[in-house]
Amino acid sequence: MYKDICDDEGNMKYRVNFRAVWFIMIALSAFRTEAVSPEAIAFPTYPSVPYAFVENTPLSMDIYVPNGDGPYPVVLYIHGGGWVSGDKGEWDEGFIDYLFQSGIAFASMEYRLTADSRFSERTFPAQIQDVKGAIRYLRASADSYKLDPDRIITWGSSAGGHLSALAGTSGGVAELEGAVGGNLDRSSNVLGAVDYSGPSCMETFAVSDPWVATPGGPLSLLFGHDIADIMEHWEDDSDPYPVLRALVESSGPVHHVDPSDSLFLIAHGVDDTVVSVAQSDQLAALLLEAGVPCDYYRVPDSGHEGTNFPWVGTIDFFIASFARPLLSSSFTFSPGQPDDDSPVKLTASASAGKPPYIHRWDVCGISASGDSVDVTLPPGACEVKLTTWDSAGAERVVRKDLNVAPSIVISGVEWIASTKRLKVHGSGFGEECVITINGSGAPRSLFRSGELVLAAGKGLRKMLPKGTEVEVRVVSPDGRSSFPFLFAR
Repeated sequence: MYKDICDDEGNMKYRVNFRAVWFIMIALSAFRTEAVSPEAIAFPTYPSVPYAFVENTPLSMDIYVPNGDGPYPVVLYIHGGGWVSGDKGEWDEGFIDYLFQSGIAFASMEYRLTADSRFSERTFPAQIQDVKGAIRYLRASADSYKLDPDRIITWGSSAGGHLSALAGTSGGVAELEGAVGGNLDRSSNVLGAVDYSGPSCMETFAVSDPWVATPGGPLSLLFGHDIADIMEHWEDDSDPYPVLRALVESSGPVHHVDPSDSLFLIAHGVDDTVVSVAQSDQLAALLLEAGVPCDYYRVPDSGHEGTNFPWVGTIDFFIASFARPLLSSSFTFSPGQPDDDSPVKLTASASAGKPPYIHRWDVCGISASGDSVDVTLPPGACEVKLTTWDSAGAERVVRKDLNVAPSIVISGVEWIASTKRLKVHGSGFGEECVITINGSGAPRSLFRSGELVLAAGKGLRKMLPKGTEVEVRVVSPDGRSSFPFLFAR
């Protein structure tokens, strides 16, 4: 939905904005008994935690965690600075304290900047791959920091808003995933994304805000090529322009919108002369058209990252999003007592969380995916494991034991001395079935009925020495087998 905010005019930058946050939080926190100076800086619970090493250089984040047992949902902040400058910064104690009282942890990350000479690889998609690596790290290390791996929201402003929005829309996009920090068995999807003043479509950004399109400007540095040249050759099929065009398009959150995207809050100053509000107009419209919940604040009388931004609305968004019911999953199988002669149908179900869901199966060592799977299994006991993810990256694992009965059953075995034959009684016998003794086929197998089969032929007595226990099976042409039956004559 669209929301308007009216307040005094302002174009102040980061530190002024977070002072405003502090005063608002104090006003809302009448129950607090101890005043905190607005100049006080919160010290991270876990400062400069390396979430990845890139080219032997650490990328780190500060993690702020409330006292208590947790696990706590976490907001991951991504700083702005045109992808060229900026850092994870210091945070006001009042703001962090208010998050803590709301039961929310906080992390602020660094990522590769286009002007950072420590890295040879620092053009897009390095930035979003770092963000996804940080998300996977938080998920993989959640127990160490008392965090809830199922409830992560990104938040960023300007360039950070762009990266937050991209994290919220590009789940499952392989070329943006990367392998930064490893933990590739964990999802980089997030429950929600907050985007303050971020560009969402780089090709229109380059046209509508030409200051970024100079050869040494932010977009040219971001893509490692003069963006004006890319735009001039947008329809050119000769190298290197198709690759560059694809790179520019992949960087735009608008190009990845679909119904599985994260919950969104977008705020943008109507008078923004750095990033046009049209950027957020387009993204919000596409999200709402796709059915993605999106709170959109077009902030009147406000420029780029102005003081009128919806700080309280943002905290409310965090609290409401984190309060959503968490993913649950289960599965059923039919028939209730399967055997090895017919497929077992396993059907997954999931609820709550953030649909749609992805199901991965390990059915007694057989891998499969999808809402349901049909498998034919050998007799015996085995484990079925279902792993379900929702589009917010929450994961649930359900395990159940499955006992598969044999369709061929031996109920008794007897030696007929007068005819030198072995008579096998049971059920499920077919005309082409054979009798095996200690794994070797009997000289001849004579089918009599579905309940009787005989072993005969020269050499049978040698396979059945007196007083020695042997293992008898009946095996069908398609490989189905009875459980072993122990017999001694």
